[in-house]
Amino acid sequence: MKSISNYFALCSALLACFTLSASASTISLDENGHGTINGKALSFTATGTNPFAPFQTPVLSYTLPFTGVAGDVELFTTSTTAPSDVIQFPGNGTVNFYSQVPGPDLADKYK
Repeated sequence: MKSISNYFALCSALLACFTLSASASTISLDENGHGTINGKALSFTATGTNPFAPFQTPVLSYTLPFTGVAGDVELFTTSTTAPSDVIQFPGNGTVNFYSQVPGPDLADKYK
């Protein structure tokens, strides 16, 4: 019985540590290099390279203060079935913003 109570105490302590270390962040990005995380400006480049094939340039790329998990967020307008914008998280501490071409915005280069 003592080992079971020690196991539960250890699990509870680990859970408390993970809960205390987790925090939520609010990230805001747009197609023109205006990005913030919790109200602080993110650095960006409009001359980056897409880290995935076909490796096109230029790409609007923001630098994040964490590595992140690889994945894409596709944004759709109500009148189309194809995404109008794609926000790509390569999992390397950056986020790339792609938008419809042609257009006047920094992200309007490749889709």
